[in-house]
Amino acid sequence: MATVIKNRTLIRLICFVSAALLALAGAVIAANIRARGYRREMELAHMRALQEASGSLHSISVDLEKSTYAGTPSQIAGLSAQVWKNAGTAKQSLAGLPMDHGGLEVTYRFLSQVGDYALYLSGKAADGGEITEEERRSLYTLMDYAETLSEQLAGIEQVVSSGEMEMRRLWAPVDENTAVQLEDAVGFASVEKAMEGYPKLIYDGPFSDNLLEREPELTKGLEEVPRVEAQKTAARFAGVEPLDLRPGPVEESTMPSYTFTGEALEIGVTKAGGFVTYMTDARVIGQRSLTVYDARRKAAAYLLEMLETAPMKESYYEVAGGICTVNFAARQDNVTLYTDLVKVGVALDDGSVVFYDARGYINNHRERALEQPALGKEAAVAVVGGGLEIQSAGLALIPTSGTGEALTYEFRCKGLEGRDVLVYVNAETGREEQILIVLQDENGVLTV
Repeated sequence: MATVIKNRTLIRLICFVSAALLALAGAVIAANIRARGYRREMELAHMRALQEASGSLHSISVDLEKSTYAGTPSQIAGLSAQVWKNAGTAKQSLAGLPMDHGGLEVTYRFLSQVGDYALYLSGKAADGGEITEEERRSLYTLMDYAETLSEQLAGIEQVVSSGEMEMRRLWAPVDENTAVQLEDAVGFASVEKAMEGYPKLIYDGPFSDNLLEREPELTKGLEEVPRVEAQKTAARFAGVEPLDLRPGPVEESTMPSYTFTGEALEIGVTKAGGFVTYMTDARVIGQRSLTVYDARRKAAAYLLEMLETAPMKESYYEVAGGICTVNFAARQDNVTLYTDLVKVGVALDDGSVVFYDARGYINNHRERALEQPALGKEAAVAVVGGGLEIQSAGLALIPTSGTGEALTYEFRCKGLEGRDVLVYVNAETGREEQILIVLQDENGVLTV
């Protein structure tokens, strides 16, 4: 009898274990199916971003060519608006790809400049000025580079859609062998390489090369730090040990910097003063487990711990490629300094900081002598359009054409259908400097 009971117990145990194993196997299979579905959705989103960026660049090229033939200010203005819009679309599309955006520095600069240059020419034409032969040659050059970039991105799209290469390999950390394969297979490295020889543009605009090449304000007069000290600073920002980083090439630009690399890491530190200019962690981002709200809090906490200088205020954020990137602007005397920006990117899988860019802050930040506004707030309110309902007001320093800055009243307003609108009124002259429309969805808060 005891033997029978034991056999029954053994059978029950075997059945229980088998059922548990089957349930576990089912859960694993379901998880794998969900993961494959998530990866597929991400791949499709990345393909759409590539297509949109390529199409926008082609449109830029076409509109720039038309601009060289335009003979009236209204025609130039319309074409310039299209170029500016498509440049913004291309940048936003590229930002949606989970890659090291610092590796496309020249490409991003081109997209910023091409839109700004078109608006500069539009303003010149509106004021009665004529487009010079040199400016027309610049338009032709920009047109060629826009078309080249469009073809490069279309090439990437083709090799990915044909199955020749997985998209993730186009931005994953590579060794010496795969680096050659990426170049040959039209990777993002070749996109940036296509921009070699891109000429300088000198004109009166905020993205003009003569502004990008000026001496950074924050490092003026500071002593050079030894490389070993810079390596310790880089390690602290990355949350690793100094020995986990390897010295890279020295950047001899207007912001001379040491560079360091680690496992999927790249970090720059200024020689003068030892400020971290940028940090990118190109690891593959896993499945999302963090809310955007928590990511923004983590970004603010990281900045408070790492940047021990002026107080900062969160302005806007964007979610792309599993990363929430938050923009912070410096504050001084209750004035928001939109010229002094720091960006912090938090991975939505584990909350780690995988992106940091303080180059705008280092380039512009200094203690300013901010005067009391010559224009009263009530007079500034009168400048705001009648179709807007003002929700709040504050003071902000914003960039203007050339090297200028303007102290403005920043009015947060409600427009048609409850749309959020920002209006900036010059606190000295009463001029309406800028109007921005705030776009907010599940992917962030941006302005256009």
